Amino acid sequence: MNTKQYVLHLAAVARQIVAESGIDIRQPVSRPALRRLAHAMQERTGAHPTTCKRHIARAVRVARGEMVERRWGGPRPGSGRPRKDEE
Repeated sequence: MNTKQYVLHLAAVARQIVAESGIDIRQPVSRPALRRLAHAMQERTGAHPTTCKRHIARAVRVARGEMVERRWGGPRPGSGRPRKDEE
């Protein structure tokens, strides 16, 4: 499994854990709740705790619709540079 596949796998696991948790994502999610979800992800995947926290927080933002999935190979949103396919 290469790096891109591993990151996509972690993102999928994070989305699954958030969906299974039953938390109301429309309300602010407390830090202890995010830590519990990240700990559950760490037990499931064995990834580093900071990585798990980052993926869980991103999964919550994506589920709320605050963030769209970023395509690989392009600049970060808001960097001011055009994407490769827009040049």
